[in-house]
Amino acid sequence: MATPPSILYGLPFAGLLLSVAAIPQLAPRFWERRHGWVVAFWSLSFSLPYVAAHGFLSALQLHLDTLLHDYLPFLVLIATLDITAGGLYFTGGEPGNPVGNTLLLGLGILLASLIGTTGASMVVIRPVLRSISNRTHRAHTVVFFIFLVSNIGGSLTPIGNPPLFLGFLHGVDFLWPLSHCAGPMLLCTAILLCLYFALDSRYWRIERKAHKVELQRLPLDVRGIGNVLVMLGIACTVLGTSLLAKFWPSFSIAIPGQPAIPIGCADLLRDGLLVALACVSFLSTAHGVRQANRFSWGPVKEVAILFAGIFVTLIPLVRILEAGRDGPLAGLVAAIDTPVKFFWSTGILSGFLDNAPSYLLFFHVAGGNAPHLMREATTLAAITCGASFMGGISYIGNAPNMLVKAIAQENGIRMPSFLGYTAWSMGVLVPLFVLVGILFF
Repeated sequence: MATPPSILYGLPFAGLLLSVAAIPQLAPRFWERRHGWVVAFWSLSFSLPYVAAHGFLSALQLHLDTLLHDYLPFLVLIATLDITAGGLYFTGGEPGNPVGNTLLLGLGILLASLIGTTGASMVVIRPVLRSISNRTHRAHTVVFFIFLVSNIGGSLTPIGNPPLFLGFLHGVDFLWPLSHCAGPMLLCTAILLCLYFALDSRYWRIERKAHKVELQRLPLDVRGIGNVLVMLGIACTVLGTSLLAKFWPSFSIAIPGQPAIPIGCADLLRDGLLVALACVSFLSTAHGVRQANRFSWGPVKEVAILFAGIFVTLIPLVRILEAGRDGPLAGLVAAIDTPVKFFWSTGILSGFLDNAPSYLLFFHVAGGNAPHLMREATTLAAITCGASFMGGISYIGNAPNMLVKAIAQENGIRMPSFLGYTAWSMGVLVPLFVLVGILFF
């Protein structure tokens, strides 16, 4: 796909998005049992026309490139973090009350920039679910968890979110996001935590009045503590191998008549080490710990199936975005010329496509010169915050969103549908981001 594809190739992604939004509401049992077939249908709706138009070898090259560079690394990291976090069990404190829940969300926010949004989500979501297990109103806690821990919390360091790490690899200083994005991040977290505390307090009063039951204080219990070291090993592996990629050689997979697919030795080392760390965690953790955490493979399996379709149907849209001013959306790209436009453009794409390529696209639209952008500051901060904050607009905006949702549903929480969750984000996040745009960009 040397030239930018037609925008019509984006229709299967739109169809998949609509299916994720509508079918679970209209036919929940069908979606539960047959969602893999729905994902396969929309994936083939792109792949087969592309094979017919460009040939099998061209399609093979395109899909293999996406598999090796995007999908497999994504799945390996997600599965490794879920396995490791599933072996770390801790409880203690006041279960279920607004103060305890808000403190748990705060802990998740703190961890997000230290071990990444996915790592923090996997570590903290199960203690949160245990905390609210006896509550009647529970879904709002998971929704705010996704807003804060799975997205906004990872906006201060390159370890926190993949877009920031891409910026780091392209020359942005490691501590630059901390010094220039802390203001918007702290404003968002302060407002959302206060809003959550007020909402949860209201539900808490209603539930106590209705049931007249006081929840018992949980004793401190920490098991599987060795997985903390494994989690640190995961963070060091991702950071270290990405730095090594600048110096280590790569080799190529050649398909006759097609562009070679480069494979980085550092990338292979990263994925191999992550698989090894997952095995260490799984084999060294007592089975009873995972039972206490209600660990299962279901959430990872669900995310693997859905994101297989997302990555395939996103192929043409990513190529269109990469074409920038030379592609079908050239007029739209050229119109983005102020920090607030960069904030919203990067954010909207991050909310429904993927935040890493969205960040990289607008990084290059803004000039792609890291020293210059760091001196100008406002535009780069707008791109960084847009990519980090707005992944919470939809379930598919960031990898941990769907995983958190799946784990919550497996623990008996009735989560909002795709449209229901988006209504939450439109009502809560969008007005907040309007305020951020006015104050900072």
